[in-house]
Amino acid sequence: MPFLSYTQDKILEEYLKTGLESNLALKQKMLDYSISIESLKQSKSLFYPDINLNARYTVAQGGRTIDFPVGDLLNPVYSTLNILTMSQNFPQIDNQEFSFYRPTEHETKLSLVQPIFNPAIYHNYHLTKMQSQTKLLDASIYKHELIKEIKTAYYNYQKTLEMNRLLDSTMVLLEENVRVNKSLFKNNKITKDAVLRSEAELSSVLIKKAEVEKSKNMASAWLNFLLNRPLTTPIAASHIESPIKLYHQLDTLKTLSRNIREELQLIDSYKTMNSNYLKIVKSGNYPQIFGAVDYGFQGEKYSFGHEDDFLLVSLVLKWNLFHGMETQSKKQEIHLQEQQLDMQREQAEKQIELQVIQCFYELQEASQKLISADKKEKASTEAFKIVRLRYAQGQANLLEYLDARTNMTNAQQEVIVIKYDYLIKEAELERALGTATGEF
Repeated sequence: MPFLSYTQDKILEEYLKTGLESNLALKQKMLDYSISIESLKQSKSLFYPDINLNARYTVAQGGRTIDFPVGDLLNPVYSTLNILTMSQNFPQIDNQEFSFYRPTEHETKLSLVQPIFNPAIYHNYHLTKMQSQTKLLDASIYKHELIKEIKTAYYNYQKTLEMNRLLDSTMVLLEENVRVNKSLFKNNKITKDAVLRSEAELSSVLIKKAEVEKSKNMASAWLNFLLNRPLTTPIAASHIESPIKLYHQLDTLKTLSRNIREELQLIDSYKTMNSNYLKIVKSGNYPQIFGAVDYGFQGEKYSFGHEDDFLLVSLVLKWNLFHGMETQSKKQEIHLQEQQLDMQREQAEKQIELQVIQCFYELQEASQKLISADKKEKASTEAFKIVRLRYAQGQANLLEYLDARTNMTNAQQEVIVIKYDYLIKEAELERALGTATGEF
């Protein structure tokens, strides 16, 4: 049979919207995704050239020198020429010494480096892209969990409101019963034990009401926490009818969960990341080729004329021919991680299937319980009306009256509990399937 989901009320839809917009944990997940997008932009920037302006002005003193024996080389020749010419036209010269560093020097240049062939940059970009995808999937997984938690807290709160209304109406009956019994006791129509019994019944309801009030306050605080609101913010009341109870075939639901659960998509993303990382490691076996262009000015003084400028164009090859056994070890590590991810996916599929099966049968059980509880509540209510009429006419004793009233109240409580348990089980099945809207 097809599954027809219970239609959410407007109040719950508004709370879900508020929670998805305001929940702090979900905001942190989305910030992680935004950060990963910036990392993706950074990895993409590696495809573009790197341009730098470098300026250097140096003042040097001392340091290494270069000896040039120009005197030793030329003085014998000059002496011979003086003799031949019978003159002193060729004087003797000293050997020269040059400083390795010029006293002042400047270099101002623009440097451009452009990757031409570097597979690691390409694979790193795709690796970063998948990392960003995992952040988005992680946020989506938490979003579905948050939806389930908001629905559960909302249903628990509404359950306490209905229980309070039921207990209030029960107290009216019990208080009236205590008043009547006290009057009958004064007129010696009943014994003291009847009055004590009715007072004990009233006290038990007061105790139950205190328990329900505590549960209401806790459910309210938890829902406000999920919505990132002050914990004492009032929660709106809503009247929720009994849900529709129709189902898909279980096999259809299991197939659906395998197709849309983000947890499986997340593992697939990790596998893709692992594959890209392997390609990065393998790219170390290929050479890297870069183009480089330098244009600038050099000289002992700051001058930017045509005689001072220079241009260098380079084609750079970098090839790591040997790097120990690190590359081979990294490849083996990646292959082992791939096997580990395959096993994690298989385990996750089985866990999700088990979760769907459990939620499906729990929802079926809650549905059958709700049908039976509705019938029981109608029967006990009708029985109480009959007993109350007989009791007013003196045809039924107090014990019969209290038992009929207790049976009716218990049946009404049971309907409330099972109805909201059903809705909570429905939210859990939605979470198991990976759906967020309740449309299976």
